[in-house]
Amino acid sequence: MAKLLLQVLAVAICCWPLPHLAANWQDLYRQYPEAQLQSIQTATLPFSVLMREASAPRKGTVVLMPAANLPVAPELFFNLHHQLPDQGWTLIMLPAPDYHQQSGSFADFQQQLLSRWQPLQSLIAQGPIILIAEGNTAGLLQGLLSERAIANISALVSIGAYWPEPAYNNLIQQQLINHNLPVLDIVSPSFHPATQATALQRQVQARMTNPLYRQYPLLGVDQHPALLTTQVKTLLGWLQTSGF
Repeated sequence: MAKLLLQVLAVAICCWPLPHLAANWQDLYRQYPEAQLQSIQTATLPFSVLMREASAPRKGTVVLMPAANLPVAPELFFNLHHQLPDQGWTLIMLPAPDYHQQSGSFADFQQQLLSRWQPLQSLIAQGPIILIAEGNTAGLLQGLLSERAIANISALVSIGAYWPEPAYNNLIQQQLINHNLPVLDIVSPSFHPATQATALQRQVQARMTNPLYRQYPLLGVDQHPALLTTQVKTLLGWLQTSGF
């Protein structure tokens, strides 16, 4: 039970900016003394990111971009947080937009995400940059990548990307298969229906149009936690075959 609570805490805390959960950020930092808590000041809002330096010969930087409110794959994120640095990846956890602002539009939330991304550049060393984003945050990210508002990305792992408004969600699913970079689209029956409804369509269309796109099913984690090790290895193997 303690391990499960820690997993949920690890995902939940990284989803909100300072000052809302400053004390919890410090609690998380004490749990992971090998990590660094970095405070960033923007024109509108201060926030913090959690960093872990690679503990093996460095390959590049992975930026984890979790969903807010309803984490999509907390167990997978928890394991990535622990295993990626051992594989040579510097890890940065970037807080999600503040989805508590119920009056915000899709464009407003995209701008929040972009405003967090831009000052992050000073923390990213040279080398490949891999984005791993989930849920509604991954949904916001697709347009920013398509429009190159976020650029110089080496590869994308998208975990259940969606947005609850159908008009935006349909666009997101098309953007996901049209990026000019390696994309691993992780799908699961437990994800939001909006992304699952078009999973097969994305796979079929991408086979004809985009060899850089690959789809991977995330199955059985709740019943068989040991599968997480295999799934993390699959993700690392995909990075390796993609040239990283």
